[in-house]
This record gives sequence, structure tokens and C-alpha cells, in this order.
Amino acid sequence: MRTLFIIPLVLMSLVSFPSWGLTMDDLVIREGSYYKKFTDVPFTGKIEGVTKGSFKTGKRNGQWVGYDQTGQLSFKGYYEDGQLEGEFARYHLNGQLWYQGKYSNDVHHGYWEHFFDNAQLESKGTYQNGTKEGPWEYYHPNGQLM
Repeated sequence: MRTLFIIPLVLMSLVSFPSWGLTMDDLVIREGSYYKKFTDVPFTGKIEGVTKGSFKTGKRNGQWVGYDQTGQLSFKGYYEDGQLEGEFARYHLNGQLWYQGKYSNDVHHGYWEHFFDNAQLESKGTYQNGTKEGPWEYYHPNGQLM
């Protein structure tokens, strides 16, 4: 009798259990809000995986980070009620900073910098409500101002 009890326990320990953390693959987007698959309630909670962040009533909310398939940081930024807000940075595949700046209500707003994948400055300037404003500086990959 004791053997009959032990065998199922051993077999269960050999089975790989799935991760219980939710990922973006577990969500669907409908009318601008995210829902856990097969539900009608906007999702509130955290997701894990290559993209990590939180949702509040179906909208991205708080700090978000993304990684590529190798684990290299791809982006980091902050959302409020589903819109990018504040500092944002994206990275080249080699890990170098690609661009950084600020968002306001999901559009570029404020000072921005773009970099070549060798970390040399490519351009810099200012946005006002999503539109480039004032003079922008553009650089050659060797660092010379164009």
C-alpha cells in the first residue's frame, strides 16, 4: 500500500510544472485595454517574461522594462494610464543606448538624444508635443558635427 502512494509522488516530481507568472502572451487587447485571455474584466496585475510591468484596469501603469531573447535590455520606460510618461530609453542589440528622452501623454516631449550602435552621438534636440522644435544637431558616425 505504501508503494502505491510513493509511485505517484515520484512521477509527479519528474513532471515539469509550468511557470505561474503571466506574460504578454496571456493577454489580449480589445478596444485599447488588455484582458487576460477568456475574460471580460480588464486586467490588473503584473506580467513577467521578456517584458515586465504592471497593468491597472487594462492599461499599462508604472515602470516597464523589456529584454530581447538573449536577455539583453531592450527598453525601459514609465506608463500612466496606458500612455508613455517621463523618461524612456531604448537600446541597440549590442546593448548600447540607441535613444533616450521624455514622453508626455504618449508623445515625444522635451530633450532627446539618438546614438549610433558604437555609442557615438547621432543627433540631439527638442520635441514639443511630438514635433521637432528648434535647431537639431546631427553627427557623422565619426563624431563630426554635420
